[in-house]
Amino acid sequence: MGFSFKTKPYDFQVREFKRTKDEKTFAYFWEMGAGKTKMGIDLCRYIFYQHKEVKKTLIVGPLIVLYNWLTEFEIHSNLKQHVTIIRGDEKKKKLILSDPHSSIFLINYDAIVGIEAALLKKKFDVIILDESHYIKNNKAQRAKAMVRIGWDASYKFILSGTPVLNNLLDIFMQFLFLDNGETFGKNFYSFRNKYFKNENEGTYNRFGKYVPRPGTLEELQRLLQKKSSIIYKKDVMKFLPPKVYQNIFCQMGGEQSRIYSTMAREYIAYVKDHADYLNDPTVANNAATKIIRLNQITAGFIKTESGEELWIGDSKIKALLEILESIKGSKVVIWTVFTKTIHKLQEVLKEYDPCLLYSGIKDRQKEIDKFYGPSNILIGQASTGIGINLTCAKYAIYYSQTYNLGHRLQSEDRTHRGGSQVHDSIGYFDLLHENKIDHAISEALKKKENMKNEFLKIAQQLEGHI
Repeated sequence: MGFSFKTKPYDFQVREFKRTKDEKTFAYFWEMGAGKTKMGIDLCRYIFYQHKEVKKTLIVGPLIVLYNWLTEFEIHSNLKQHVTIIRGDEKKKKLILSDPHSSIFLINYDAIVGIEAALLKKKFDVIILDESHYIKNNKAQRAKAMVRIGWDASYKFILSGTPVLNNLLDIFMQFLFLDNGETFGKNFYSFRNKYFKNENEGTYNRFGKYVPRPGTLEELQRLLQKKSSIIYKKDVMKFLPPKVYQNIFCQMGGEQSRIYSTMAREYIAYVKDHADYLNDPTVANNAATKIIRLNQITAGFIKTESGEELWIGDSKIKALLEILESIKGSKVVIWTVFTKTIHKLQEVLKEYDPCLLYSGIKDRQKEIDKFYGPSNILIGQASTGIGINLTCAKYAIYYSQTYNLGHRLQSEDRTHRGGSQVHDSIGYFDLLHENKIDHAISEALKKKENMKNEFLKIAQQLEGHI
């Protein structure tokens, strides 16, 4: 009997599996929600089928993704008894690695460096990097360690969103891990100099601003095509329900408005005074901190110099309660940035017994299971929404967000992926204060603008509306 899938794949998954299953190194740049995890598990099963044994396998990803892999292994394979998450202190992690009954190990990126020697000693046959952009920084210790750990592995796969989402420079370390430098060489600076130019070269600005040389995009796409599969949901998952967006504008109270205006003026004055030095890390960090303060104020609280967090405005809470009343009975995810807001909303919405998903929650899977069960509300941080499935929700509400486009796209696609076709549409509400920082952030994200370090442009947007 030949190889067969445990769970039925979509047509495009069958096509890409057949096309790439015999590759020993390959990149799957699939848009969030297209089924990268299932592909990774099916590749493992195919390798094990070929060799008639479960090979030593290491799967690396952000912590929250690892629990999703456990769930997906149970759904898409009969291998869960071989799967173990490496966790605990270094001594315990090394003990888990030595377990003779486990062959498939899951570990988060932050744990790699501390037990690199033990991972090297294990000599893994198969290594999969989920959300492989976590090793994009050529100077990061975890990226260097991952390259060393993977150097002699027989099979290596990387899974992530499309490589051009943020920065073409990001692909170097991912491919150095993948093929030991075969595609883009072994030296980051040689790669950068070949394909990019420094726009600040010859100017007073000592910080590099690297942009692709003419023809670079076409050349990199040609090279990527040989070793990668690039999938967009709009091309292959036309059966998914439409996304429906709606801005809900709130009115700040007097104290909240006064505090916001004071901070906005302070931010604008700072940016103008330091306009020639905004690429300096210290200046940029100070400007970014002021944006965070503005965002906190629009979320309803301020942080004092002593570190105390004071609640100053309920305008968004009132709007949120009105939305929840209008969609009563439907499951909804509420995304926010700040832990303070999560605790406030937990208190306000206690009658709903909401689930919580943020960095302080230890058993995240328990919260997700609760959301699929009796609870209709999940309150979470968009930054923790990587790799989880929330397709039971018909709505998502953005209470607050940052300029991080990746977080917005990731969080949207928790509710818009395979399985969400049970809904006729997926609704997204943005709670905003007109012409304030949260409004500016929302507009930039919808235009898919990268506003990182665009401090002067942000100041100009805010200046006429104080």
